[in-house]
Amino acid sequence: MNDSQIYINSLATSSFRNVADQDYIAARICYKNGLMLQFAWMAHQAIEKYFKAILLYNKRSTKNLNHNLKKSLNRINSIENIALDFSDDVLKFISYIDDQGPNRYLEKQHYTRGMEIISLDKAVWQIRRYCKVINHTVKLSNGDEKNLMLNELDSIHKWLNSDKPHKFILVGGYLEKIINKPKHQQREGLIWANLYYGKKQKNYVKVPRNVTMVNPVHIRHPKYFNDIEKVVHFPKEIRNYFNELQATEESE
Repeated sequence: MNDSQIYINSLATSSFRNVADQDYIAARICYKNGLMLQFAWMAHQAIEKYFKAILLYNKRSTKNLNHNLKKSLNRINSIENIALDFSDDVLKFISYIDDQGPNRYLEKQHYTRGMEIISLDKAVWQIRRYCKVINHTVKLSNGDEKNLMLNELDSIHKWLNSDKPHKFILVGGYLEKIINKPKHQQREGLIWANLYYGKKQKNYVKVPRNVTMVNPVHIRHPKYFNDIEKVVHFPKEIRNYFNELQATEESE
């Protein structure tokens, strides 16, 4: 490993993985307090940073990804041999959060179906297993070198169906440090109703079912979109939607 990669790995840990852990705790606190729009954004921020940490640990660029989780995931999947084993429900949640997370200003309809916190916990646990250096070599007693990437991946994959996910430990992880400090002010926000993180195994948790549906003004009153758009920035996809809607109305 060259000197620059050592510092890049350090950056991946301090500026991406650790901050993602903090975003994850913040998302859980938001959910507990019914702040669902904020929950979605913080959940998105956590997953985005975990993905970028994985890329950096694997000597890949994080440039030109912006806040697009799909692009980040595709770039990770392009890494030879990495073979992500995310479950279908986790992939579905990532797609949901990729849609709803950036919706910070209610550019479009905001919704939650309830129990998203359970989905977030599972997603973070599955993603976070990969948030470390896995492509590295060791020198054997005979002087030869052996790459340990496949061994590391095998160890990661073996955890997927564990009935004791709370036993998984990411060495030097921010969450692990919080769990081991009973009086830490962030600990309650992390371990509350969490099937994946905590000192004790939990087989069942009870959380509020936060179901929300918010239609912003321009969705409820589309005829005023052009006036609103003059003073408020909207993403291209939203502008295109209303342009197509207006074109359809004019043709009828």
